[in-house]
Amino acid sequence: MRSENYNSLDKITSLYFIKVDALFRTIAFQNIAISHAIEEVNPNLYSAYKSLESFLEEYSPEVSDKGIRHDLVAKHMPSLCFSSLVSAFEDYIIEITKLTFKLKPENLDKIKCDYGTYRTLSEEDLFDYLVAEGVSSLTFGSAKEYINKFCKTACIDKKQIEPLLKQYIEIKARRDTGVHNNWIMDARYEKKLAEVGITPEKNIYLTPDFDYFRYSYYLCGKLVKLISNNIATQLLNEPVLFDIEPSATNE
Repeated sequence: MRSENYNSLDKITSLYFIKVDALFRTIAFQNIAISHAIEEVNPNLYSAYKSLESFLEEYSPEVSDKGIRHDLVAKHMPSLCFSSLVSAFEDYIIEITKLTFKLKPENLDKIKCDYGTYRTLSEEDLFDYLVAEGVSSLTFGSAKEYINKFCKTACIDKKQIEPLLKQYIEIKARRDTGVHNNWIMDARYEKKLAEVGITPEKNIYLTPDFDYFRYSYYLCGKLVKLISNNIATQLLNEPVLFDIEPSATNE
């Protein structure tokens, strides 16, 4: 019989994969729908496709800036699902961090709490407050600080996970650029990549297509499996959740 914390870990991990598998299937559905958007065969679907295409061509910076026609419909759904993929991974990290703080509350020792807040909270609410502050602290600072803080919190060997986390930093920076700058490369994106030694690509348009979504899907999946396995074995003394080939962590 597995412990309550192991079951919580399993639930957190499973929820992540349910979310992202739904996203992958959504893109697959869209691609099939596009292949059937033929005027003579399905005029309503064709009309909807052309309406979306013309709208994207009018407002996408990739077209308006250069005057070049792109297959924007095929990119549109992957870009939306890509943003949701990164959000799902962020949710996973938050829940995992909460679990690790529960398992190792001493990691909350350096989390600050002003006296006024301390006085108004019950013991249980105070712990929840410190955990929330601890989770928030992960997002501040440079990309390298994020990697160091997370590895320490999750009690995971930095050498084992750092190459994958650096790739994730680029993924997250790309998502943030999409949200805040309409997928056009900016100084914030370049700064984040420089912090982890990644050279930006030459194309200033960062809109993710299906290939990039698939790359992100598999990379984040590797990270989730690696992190969850580490917590299961190192913090819970339980079996791994996933069997991973040794080479999979080094790709």
